[in-house]
Amino acid sequence: MPPCIWFEGGDKRNALASLLSGTLFFTGIWLAIDANSTHPDAFKGPYHLCGIVGTLSLIMINLVSNNQLQGDSYSGGFLGPRGARLWLFVGFVLGFASVIASCWLLFSQFVGNDEEKDNMWFATKIGHRRK
Repeated sequence: MPPCIWFEGGDKRNALASLLSGTLFFTGIWLAIDANSTHPDAFKGPYHLCGIVGTLSLIMINLVSNNQLQGDSYSGGFLGPRGARLWLFVGFVLGFASVIASCWLLFSQFVGNDEEKDNMWFATKIGHRRK
């Protein structure tokens, strides 16, 4: 692997990876809030929905540990390890649905949509308006 991706942090590797992923997640949420507060007419409701479902998916996936999936330390609950596997599967399905919906919104709203190009906030900011 390239040296910029492969990191030998020893015991601190997981903590640093968690710090980096939390920072990236916070930055994405902050940019979404900023886009909505500065341009509320351009940042529509479905854009928020994809982010909310993706966040819910990440939380659901990270709540399940390996021991719960294997059944080593998890004997309680309604379904036991089978319920943990079902919970993880639903989390992955929600994450995949969020990515697919985001791509769908990208292509339906921004790619090849000539009537919306004049009203997009980033196009008017740069000054590339079609006449």
